[in-house]
Parts: sequence; C-alpha cells; structure tokens
Amino acid sequence: MQSGTGESVVLTQFGIPLVLAFSLLRDVQGDITLSLPISGDAKSADVGLTTLIRDAIVRALLNSLTSPLKVLSALVPSGSKAKELSLAPIGFVPGVSEIAMDAWWRIDQLVGLLASHPNLKVELRGGTGAEDVRGLQEQALLAELERENGFVVRLRRLPGWGKRQTILKYLKARAQGKTSELSSEHATRLDTWLAARPLPDAAALHALAEARASYLQTLLSQSYGVGATRIRVVPAPDAVGSDSPAVATDLAGGS
Repeated sequence: MQSGTGESVVLTQFGIPLVLAFSLLRDVQGDITLSLPISGDAKSADVGLTTLIRDAIVRALLNSLTSPLKVLSALVPSGSKAKELSLAPIGFVPGVSEIAMDAWWRIDQLVGLLASHPNLKVELRGGTGAEDVRGLQEQALLAELERENGFVVRLRRLPGWGKRQTILKYLKARAQGKTSELSSEHATRLDTWLAARPLPDAAALHALAEARASYLQTLLSQSYGVGATRIRVVPAPDAVGSDSPAVATDLAGGS
C-alpha cells in the first residue's frame, strides 16, 4: 500500500494520520498483527492482496478506536485532517494547580490508553478560564487570612473574628476542590472582600496555566510511570482565561 493512498484512506474514514493509526495498532512489543482471509498458495492470492491488507488495517483500527478510546466518551478529532487526537481536558480546581475531584478518572483512562499503545505520546497544554479569576482572588485572600491567623490573641478581640474563621475554612476547602457552602451573610462578606482586591493580570493567569501542565507532567511521570519521552508540555495560549481551568491532552503517534 502506498503511503499516500494509506494516509488518504485513514484520514477519510477516521480523521487521523497514518502514523497515529499505526501507533494505535502496535502491541506492547511494537508489532502490528493483522488477520488476512487468505488460503491456498500465496502466489495465487496475490491478486487483490493490497485491498485485503487495507481492509484488515481498517478493521483493526476500527476495533482499536472503539475499545479504549470510545470508552473515554470524550474523544474528538482535532480537525478533519488531524495530526493528533484530543481527549477532553483534565479539569483543575479554579485558582490552583490541583486536579478537580471529578477529573481523576480521566487521568486513569489516559494512563491506561498510553499503556495499551506504547507508541502513543501525549502533549499537555495548560489553560485557564473565567473561574480562575475569582479563584486566584480567593487564593490571595486565603493567604492573607492565614497570615493574620497567626495573631490569634489580637484577632480574637476584633469584631468579625468568627466570620473570618468561617470564611477561612471555606476558602481552604475550595482550594482542595471540596464542596463547601456559606450562609448568605458570610457569602456577602466574602464577595465584599474579593471586590476590594485587584483582579489577577494576564501574567498570573498564564503562570497558572503553565503550572498546571507542569504538575500533570510530573504526576504522569513520577506517580504513574509514564516515560518522560512520551510526555511533552506545549506553551499555554496567549489568550489566557479564555478556555477552562484545565489541561488539554492531545495524543500523537510516535516513531
């Protein structure tokens, strides 16, 4: 099969390039095994062999795509002639580099996919969203309240000490991605405090996006054993705050 023809077939049917298709078909030894419906003398089967091989590749690729990838329920082509496949982003807690509670399953499935297809590589791109603006404000306020909390004796004499402690606990829970609620009175007080704080600038949002990708890279490498050569961090977009509190994960074929 000529490379151009094979590339065209795979792109037309699956929207992915041939190198990524072959990466999905390789086993842990790096081999590709195809079943061909051929019987008798190999010479007599020469006619139509190219078609048989092409059909076998399409069937094998279809099986590969509809097993580990379809299970993710969030796989989308990066384009009609994609160079990679993009999985749904891995969500983070607004304002911090902590993975959201409901996003850990995506990491487990990403690691399982990489383990099943050793020729796949992953590209990580950090992002931020509108929620991160308030999230960064909350983190700055949390740091301030924690510093003030060191002056316990003095602060206990101040009006509103109880409100400060309640809001402090709330912000700590939020930073860990835990569900927490405030009464309307405490929520109003928190909104007032945050409104008086400056908004985070583009540099702070960009730094947060980069930190998230770096954190996920370290996590995959050190905690899940994904080889460092299979993980690439790409620069965060300049338009920070336009996406979501997440890290985008793109799968690409390796040589």
